[in-house]
Parts: sequence; structure tokens; C-alpha cells
Amino acid sequence: MTVSLTPEQMAELSRLWDEAQAVTPGDRAEWLRGSRSSSPRVREALERWLSDPTLEGKDSFLLSGVSQAFPELNDRTPAAGERVGPYRLLRELGRGGMGSVWLAERADGLMRRAVAVKLPHSWFAPRFLARFAREREILASLTHPNIGRLYDAGVTPSGQPYLALEYVDGESLTSHCRQRGLDVRTCLLLFLQVVDAVRFAHEQHVVHRDLKPTNILVSADGQVHLVDFGIAKLLDDDEDGRTVQLGDGALTPNYASPEQLAGQVVGPQSDVYSLGVLLYELLTGVLPYSATRATRAAIEHAVWEASILRPSEAVRRRSATADTRRIARQLRGDLDTIVLTALQREPARRFVSVQALGDDLRRTLAGEPVRSRPDSVVYRASRFVQRYRVVVAASLLVMVSLGGGMVIAWRSAHEARAQERIAQDHARTSAEVVKFVSELFSANEPRAGAAAKTGEMTVKQVLDAGAAQVAGSLSEAPRTKLKLLGLMGDMYNALSQHPESAELYRQRVALARSLHSADPRDLVDALIDHGNALANSSAQKEALAALTEAGLVFAKVETNTADDAFRRGRIDAALSYAVQETDPDASLRYLEAALPKLKLRAGESDDYGASLYALIMMQTVAGRVTAATASAKEALQMLPANSTLRPKILSRTGDALMAAGEFDSGLNQMRLALASHQAIWGDGADETIAAAIYLSLALLHSAQPEEARRILMHQVREIEKRHPNAPPPMLGDVQACLAQVEILEGRLDDARRWLDRRSELKVKPGLDTTNSGLGRALAAETDLLLFRGRFKEALQQIDSGQEVLQAHGFPGMVFSRILRTMAVDAYLGLGDIDAALAAFERIGGSSPAPPDEPPQPHAPSLLLPKLLHARLMFDSGKPQEAAAVAADIVTRVEAAPSPHLFSRYLVPAETLLGRIDLAAARYPSAVAHFDRAAGLRQRYADPESPVLAELVGWQGTARLALGQTAQARALADRARTMLRRYAPVAPRYSRPLEALERELARAAAAAKVSGPG
Repeated sequence: MTVSLTPEQMAELSRLWDEAQAVTPGDRAEWLRGSRSSSPRVREALERWLSDPTLEGKDSFLLSGVSQAFPELNDRTPAAGERVGPYRLLRELGRGGMGSVWLAERADGLMRRAVAVKLPHSWFAPRFLARFAREREILASLTHPNIGRLYDAGVTPSGQPYLALEYVDGESLTSHCRQRGLDVRTCLLLFLQVVDAVRFAHEQHVVHRDLKPTNILVSADGQVHLVDFGIAKLLDDDEDGRTVQLGDGALTPNYASPEQLAGQVVGPQSDVYSLGVLLYELLTGVLPYSATRATRAAIEHAVWEASILRPSEAVRRRSATADTRRIARQLRGDLDTIVLTALQREPARRFVSVQALGDDLRRTLAGEPVRSRPDSVVYRASRFVQRYRVVVAASLLVMVSLGGGMVIAWRSAHEARAQERIAQDHARTSAEVVKFVSELFSANEPRAGAAAKTGEMTVKQVLDAGAAQVAGSLSEAPRTKLKLLGLMGDMYNALSQHPESAELYRQRVALARSLHSADPRDLVDALIDHGNALANSSAQKEALAALTEAGLVFAKVETNTADDAFRRGRIDAALSYAVQETDPDASLRYLEAALPKLKLRAGESDDYGASLYALIMMQTVAGRVTAATASAKEALQMLPANSTLRPKILSRTGDALMAAGEFDSGLNQMRLALASHQAIWGDGADETIAAAIYLSLALLHSAQPEEARRILMHQVREIEKRHPNAPPPMLGDVQACLAQVEILEGRLDDARRWLDRRSELKVKPGLDTTNSGLGRALAAETDLLLFRGRFKEALQQIDSGQEVLQAHGFPGMVFSRILRTMAVDAYLGLGDIDAALAAFERIGGSSPAPPDEPPQPHAPSLLLPKLLHARLMFDSGKPQEAAAVAADIVTRVEAAPSPHLFSRYLVPAETLLGRIDLAAARYPSAVAHFDRAAGLRQRYADPESPVLAELVGWQGTARLALGQTAQARALADRARTMLRRYAPVAPRYSRPLEALERELARAAAAAKVSGPG
């Protein structure tokens, strides 16, 4: 049965065999008739193997077929237990047209990590190995939580290349959703992770070109992982963009775009089409078209010619159950349009980008009008009702309540003419509400030449109108009014309109007092809500007074029902929030006392979830990250899938994981949180802005400022769209974060501009978010002074900043510690070692974590004090101690799952080690340390960053010490060019260059004296 084939023909045969395995045995004869091959030899081999029952399946083909065609390669077939580089192969995970994938583990003892090792088939011709090298290049450029990571790459002693990839123990996206019976919304949220991964790849100029379910895996934690960039194309490479059709297994026909099937040039919109196919299958359970035959030609004909049913119609035809009818209703309209837009045969008629596809999906999840369908009054009105059904329901409730009051009043009109006037007033008020809601929809309809009103502004107008009407009516029905005041206050609170909610809660307290009821529970509930609102507005004293009164009043309640226990829990939770600024320990005690009581109503109220959210935050701030992650896990298990608290918990979960040094996982959670906030609230809303800020700060900690800038700038644009005339306070928070981004990259002028723009907003501290923005702005202002070497002014800024933060409280504690940490840097800059040591001890020294907290070897709260400690030792004349601490930092970081994310700690540690080696005349080692530090820093630094220029100066000094004068001179020229912009304002970073230039001048003078001989 041996057939003599070239390596290229063998690869073609591999691809054809893969296609054959996707066809049922009964259809293979027809598939074979329609298949194409490059030569009779390939055809003969394929027919023989397909007719041999002993070779059924991929593994049999590759083991038997390869051994028959290439017996000389048998010894190089991978086997379990074999070493590939530093990895030991455990078991084969799968084989395909390009190679095999093995589960493997590190065999050198450096770390314990399961990886997927990808090995190209031994018979690959050089052009296939070139593609494998391109895959390595592409994967190295893609760092995203939803893209399978490249850990390592190399070549075995026998010359076989390999890739060590992230091992994802999961199932395909379609299988995951189908087996769990996930609803449409959950499926779309998972799909949006895929969209974000593909969008990120496109931003890196990479088109995947093979998006299909088996390349999109969902792990046990619900995270999506996009894998297999084997045929991906770099948009700026030198290929012509055409997909090779024969001999490379390059695409999967069922998911390929029409232009791919035709062998035409492909671009990002080809991935848009494949995503459309995937989304269609995800929502309906079937592909958008079915070929009449199982041949590739038939599939191509279907893609080009067959009509596609709307997804809702495809679901309806599949079966006639109540469940499928419900799903069909959910798909009808926006989702039908979105999917069919992605599946347009002509690329120009599809979404212009993957980002546009994701944006429309997020709009439909949020109930907003999508852009892939025309506007209409009815359509926009229906979107408004869906998105703001709570507010519309509340407005209707106001109408019904007022209508009820009107009926009562009309019945009483027979008894008194005064009651008739009351009834008429109610009728007039009710009619005004009806008129307001009716005009609401027409006000949202865009008109030519006029800017459309934003959703949140319209909602607030509804609430303002409803609140005014409730406040001025219902005097004959005080209990109804009491409930409505609470309801309207809750809705204001949900929209972060805290002053308005506080006013309604105040009215509710006054009304509850006036009732003089024998049952004080109404007053207790009103006082709790009022106290919470006051605490949210940083009026802690007033909040504490209201909550203390609530506790005293409630103490008179004799019964001890579950409802009363829950009410007691609400008092304790509110007290916790009220005192967290002034007494964190007492706050934690109150919260721990509240949680068991609130858990009694966990399925009926958000209070338990909200308190867990607060607990996670407090535990993280206190350094108890293990407890924080456990609390987060409990919260996510307890909260329903549609709870608006879930994305907030995800943010806090990410925060806790980042604090534990689990940067990959933390960023993953925060990206999920931002996507969920965008789906629920839309961009530019306070909740979404807060999630964007959390993620951006995490990206800054992991040295990824470019992504942070993109996220923040997007929110700035959305805020300006929503609030063109009166920007909200949270814009100042975003601007403070952008200043921090610019500082990290070394763009000092740009950072200054963002801080000035924030000052122009005249943001008044008050809300918790603007307190955070205040802290960030103070930290950025201090950082700028430190960068510019103005250390005395920095210390003055730190002192005044501490006073401001103490006046405004939590989360000032966090920023107080940040400012105290900066004081160490300022004292070191002044050369005051004793003051620096004292400041270091004030922040907890090198062991800030609680003594009972399990060790977190990569936690920033450990790495940052270690860095400060190493600097203190070095500046104190103790280089050996400094080197030991800095080397420990490097060792810890290199053992982390993704060491490159810890560049902010690696760069200063490597720089310090280089300086120590330079002083000790260990010049080759110094060069290695400086080179590594500069290589890491330039990944996230502006080309003119003064910090990068300082490193280049050190590189030149070390090379000059090695006698590499020409290289040293070139590095000096580069550093001088880089410092041209900032040398006058950041003199501290020009010192290495100045020293290098002096040494170069001495070397030149010495060479001149010694003469040419």
C-alpha cells in the first residue's frame, strides 16, 4: 500500500484526510468525487486509505499512512515521555493537517505548568515550516486574556521547531453553550469575548482566517480562549493575502468567507463573516446554509448562492416548542439584522469592523438602537421601553397610584366639595404624567440638524417629573406615598443621582415620623435608606446620626422574625459603610455581623451581594487577598446571572487577584466586568466608567498603558457625547487616570495637560468616585514633581494631599499609603537616607501584609516594598544587601505565570542590579542587566521618555567599561536625542548621560595623547 509522495503532496493528503473525517462515511464517495487534488498520486493514496477500514480516523492515518509513505521518519514520531526542549510530552491532544499538539509539562524543574506543545509534521516542506515560524511571530505579538498565550518557542536537537502554548482544558464555544442550555444573553456575552479577542488581533494587524468552534474554547471558569493562529495573516507582511487552497489545510470551508473560498485577498472583514457564521450557529444550533452534497464545491456553491434564513425563522422551523418560540422572539428584529449584516457576501456590505459588530451586540443587550438597521419611531420607542422598563414601570406606577387616589377622591366628592378639588388636582397631575411619557419617545427621536438626547438625561427627566408629582400629592394616601418616595429614591440611587435620592429619602423619613405609627418599621427602613444616601454623599456625621436613630428605634420592636433579622442586618451594613472612612476596623466588624442576617434574604434582595462587594473591597485594601478572592467566589456563585451586581463583583474580584499578583486572571475578570457594564449601562455611564477605570489601572500595573489609554479615551468620547454641555464629575476621574498613563510612558507634558483639564472641571469632592479621582490626581501631581526632581515640592504636595484625603476619607486610605510610599522616593532624591528609612517604616516596611495572610510571592504589596528596600540599601552603601533583595524580586517575577506583565518591577530591579555590577567592575553582567531593563522599558515607554533615556545612558556606560567605545558613543547620541525634550525639567534622568559623556571625552583625549602609534 506504499505510495511514494513528496513532502508537499503528503501535506496535501493530510489536509484532504482532515476534510474526509468531517464527512459521514455514507457521504464520502460523493465527497471524493467532488474533491480536488494536485496529482493522481495524491488521489490514489487518498482512495486507498479511505477504502481501508483499518485506517479509520486521523490517528490511524497518521500512524499507519505516514509509516508507509515515509518509513525513514518513524524514529522522529513524538511519543509520551519524550523531551521537547525543556518540556516532557504527556499525551497527544490532537492532530491536524499541519502538526500534532501534545499536553506537556516542564521537565527542568523551573516551574510547574501544563502547556500545549505544538509540533509540525516531520514531512513539512520548508514553506510550511516558514508558516510555523510566522505563527510563532504572530502569537508573540498577541497578549490578551481571551487569546491562547505563547509561553515558549524553540527547536529540538533534531531540527524540529516547537511552540509551547497555553493549555486550555475546555470545550468548544458551541458545545459549551448547547450542553448547558445557556440563554441568548449569556451566549452573547461569551461571544463578545471572542469579538474582543479578534478585535485585539486586528489592532495588532493580524487576521485569524480560521474562526470556527474548535478554535474557540471555553474553560471551566467560563473564559473564552481563541487558539490556533496557524493560518493567520499579518496585514503588513509581504504575502499577497491569498489563501493557499491545496496542500496546506488552510481553512475550514463551512466557516470560511466567500472571498477565502474564491482564493481572493482577505482582510479583517473575512473574520467578520466567520464570526457571523459562528454567531448564527450559536443562536440557532445550525449553520446558516446547508450544502446539497458533502463536497467542498457544494459548500462553496451554498455560500455564494443559497439564501439564508433569518436566525429567528431558523429556530422557529427547528421545532415548535414553547422554548424555541421564546428564543425566536428574542432573535427577531435586532439580532436577525446583526447576524445577516455580518453574513453579507460582499465585504463592503458587512460591518466595517469587528468592533462595529461588537458595538451593535452590546447595544442590543442594553436595549439601545443598533446601527445595522434603519431608525423608526416605533423601533426607538420599543427600545426605550425595553431598556428603561423599570423607570417606565415606575412612571406607570405613579400614574396608577395617582389614578387610584383620583378614584377615591371622586367617590369622596359626594361628601365634600374640597375632595372634588383634590380629585381634579390628581386627574390633572395624572394627565401631565401621561403627556410627559408620551412626549418622551418623540423627544428621543432624532431630527435633522439636532443632536439626539442621551438616554440617561431622558431617564432623569422622567424621574424628576415623577418625584415632583409624588412630593406634591397623595396626602390622603400617606402609606402609598411612603412607598413611592422609597421607590423613586431607589431609582435615583441606581442612576448614581445621589443628591436627588437623598432628598426623597429625607422626605420619606419626615413622612414616616409624622405618621406616629405603633409599628416603627417604616421609620426604621426610611432611616436606613436615608443614612446610606448621606454616607454615599460623604456626610458621615449625619449618616451616622440617622443610622444610630434607626438602631434605637428598632430596639423597641418586640418580635424577632426573619424579616426583623434581615432589617437588623441592613442597619449593621449601613453602619459599616458610614464608618469605613473613620474606623475601618469597626466597619469590618459591622459588616461581618450584618452578612449572616442579610444572607437570609439573599435570593430576594441585593443587600447581601452588595455587602459582599463591600467586604471584598475592604479585605483587598487590608491585604487579605485570600479572603477577598474567597468572598468574591461566594458572591459570584450566589448572584443570579442577570444581577447588575455581578459585573461590580467581577471588578472587585479582578482587583483582589491583581493584589495577589495573579495579573492574568485579574485582568481577565476586569475585562469581563467592563464588557458586562457596557452591555447593561452603555459606555459613558458612571458604572461603565468606574469599570473602565479599574481595568485601566490594572493595565497600568501590568505595564500595558496603550490598552489603558484606548479604554479611557473611548470613555472620554462617550462622556462628551452624553454630556456635551455639563460633563459629570467622573470625567475628572478618567482624566486623572489618563495623566497616570502618560506618566508611565514618560509623556510629562501630556500628563500635565490632562491634570490641567481636570482642574478646569472644578470637580468638587463628595462622591466616592470623585474622592478616588482626587486621590489619583494628587498621586499624579506628586509623580510629576518626582519625575522632574523637585523633591521638596513633592514632599509639600504629599503633606497637603494627606490633609485633603483625611478631610474626604475613604478611599483616601489607599491614596494616603500611595503618597507615603512616594515620600520614600522624595527623601532618597534629596539624599536624606534617615528620613527615607523612617518613611519606609511608616508604610509598614518590607512586610505590609497581615501576619495570618498566606504568602503571595508575586503580590505588588510585596514587590514594591522590596524595591524600596533594595534602593534604600544601595543608597545606604550596602550593595550586597541591595543585590540580594533585587535578585529576589527578579526570581519571584520570573516564576510568575506571565513575567512580562511585571515589567514595572523587573525594570527597576534589573537597573539596580546593573548599577551594582557596574560599581563592582562586573561589566558583562552589568551590560546584560541594563540591556534587559531597557528592552522591557521600551515596550511601554515613549521614545523620548526620560526614564528610558536614563537606561540608555547606563547601557552606554557599561559598554564603555567593556571597551566598546563606538557602541557607547552611539548610545550616548541616542540618549542625548531622547533627553532633548525633557532634560531641562527632568535633570535627574540626564545624570548617567552626563557621566558617560565625561568618560567618552576622557577616552577621546587619552586616544589623542597616545597618538596613532
